Amino acid sequence: MNLYRQPKPARREVVAKGRFYAADENGRRTSSYGQPLLLSQTYIWVDESLTIPLESIIELGSTKRSGFIRFEDRLDGTIKEIHFTFPGFLRPRLDKIALFFAAVDEQRRIRVQELQALDRLDPVEPGCELCDDRTADVYVFRTLKFVGFAPFAYSYSLVPGRYLLCRSHAAEQAFKVNCKTAILGYLGFPGIIAAPYYVVRNLVELRRNHVLSVNEMAR
Repeated sequence: MNLYRQPKPARREVVAKGRFYAADENGRRTSSYGQPLLLSQTYIWVDESLTIPLESIIELGSTKRSGFIRFEDRLDGTIKEIHFTFPGFLRPRLDKIALFFAAVDEQRRIRVQELQALDRLDPVEPGCELCDDRTADVYVFRTLKFVGFAPFAYSYSLVPGRYLLCRSHAAEQAFKVNCKTAILGYLGFPGIIAAPYYVVRNLVELRRNHVLSVNEMAR
């Protein structure tokens, strides 16, 4: 089970939502597609490649141009952040982000209390999210969508999907992601150059994790 890649919550399960744009630490948009953040009773759904369990959230904050969520990734024991913004007429609408964060903070408090009562705040034992195989590993496969000609008229998104998968399911997922990039990533410039790069990068990621697993077994 992968708590960091849960299904999109149904409409009746959504506690709060906001439509934001992925951004870097300086508040610059990194995607031309607006993305809804959906808050359920147990996690924040960012996109099909990432959900954030409420109990893993360490900090909700904002800069002058963006908001950020800092959380613990219990799959590898690291601290991660996502940044996003809500463009306004002259400057980002930080009030929209603050409203969403207020709902997240309240739901996180409720969730932590529930887990404490059940004594379930310990890290989850990792297993393949499709077959629960305990030999699963974390893979990062990137999907590129690009249409148009930069820097004039273009639209793009680069989604780094993190998957907790066994070897066989990782190979299947790499194939699916590369097919999406092959179909949607070549439609313009520099997409026609970038798409092959990300296809190869996904294959390298698949092989790298396989080599690491084989080496660990040989010890």
